[in-house]
Amino acid sequence: MAGGRPKTPFDQDIADQILEAIAGGVGLINFLEANKETMPSYPTVRRWLREEPEFLSDYARAREDQGDYDSDLIRECVLKLMAGGIDPNNARAAMDGLKWNAARRQPKKYGEKVSHTLTIDHLSIDELDVLEKALGGA
Repeated sequence: MAGGRPKTPFDQDIADQILEAIAGGVGLINFLEANKETMPSYPTVRRWLREEPEFLSDYARAREDQGDYDSDLIRECVLKLMAGGIDPNNARAAMDGLKWNAARRQPKKYGEKVSHTLTIDHLSIDELDVLEKALGGA
């Protein structure tokens, strides 16, 4: 190996701590910074994600769990707002950010619902016949 520090080997116990923190709503950078003495560097964790398929899979699930965590925080924010304990503009800003994060973490669950509508009233009879056959009709 040419110069530099040796690579930190993958450690499942450390990975588990990282995954638990992320699932609990803590950002990766914040967690690593807050635990510098015992945690690997950010580039090391990114390397582990590239090199350890099971860690990558667990990490993806932990990030999805953050979507649920953010959803729960939205509820807490609403309850504080209703109790008069938070400024409505601050609540709106916080909830918008949390909704955005939740939608990125779990788009099927928290993302915008998109519907597609097909209009066929402009199609000719021949085009309708082709469409019907393509859809498995007679």
